[in-house]
Order: sequence, then structure tokens, then C-alpha cells
Amino acid sequence: TIVQKGSPISPRLDVEKEVQTIKAMMQKPGQEPKTSKQEVTNKDEIVFDAFMKVDMRVAEVVKAEPVKKADNLLKLQLDLGAEKRQVVSGIAQYYQPDDL
Repeated sequence: TIVQKGSPISPRLDVEKEVQTIKAMMQKPGQEPKTSKQEVTNKDEIVFDAFMKVDMRVAEVVKAEPVKKADNLLKLQLDLGAEKRQVVSGIAQYYQPDDL
């Protein structure tokens, strides 16, 4: 790219054109590119049997405190009912320890 005298260093991008280019690059070979008119209306769903294989657990946050010398980390004491765990989570920029 040659920058002419008086023109901006970074020319403005045509956002819609760039989005279409990126979407085309993301397509599998041989697959017809999707246009904005061909929006996907349903997300992929899993069958109930596959969902039942997922191991989900809920824990109570007993204690939360910031980790020293770390901006994004919180040290959490969790009570899972049958056991207690200590974990470190990168959620400090989103949650205050007192809120948990």
C-alpha cells in the first residue's frame, strides 16, 4: 500500500466487506459461503442422552479474596457438600470478593 501525501496513515476499512471476507475464509472447502440473507436461525442442539452425560456441579463460595501481585485472580474457598476445595479463578475484573 502506498500512502499518498495528505492521506491518512491507516485508510478506513469497509467493515461489511471485511466481515464477508473473514466469513468466506472461515468456510470449509467446497462449502457455499453464507451471505447475510442465509443467517442460521437454530443453534446446534445435543440429544438428551448426551446432555445426561455432562457432569455439572454446584458449589457454595465460602470465602473469596484477591491473590497478591495478581490483578485478575481471586482465591476461592468452595463447599461442594461432600468436600471442600480451594481454587484460583481469573474473575477479579468482573466480581468483587464481597459479592461472591
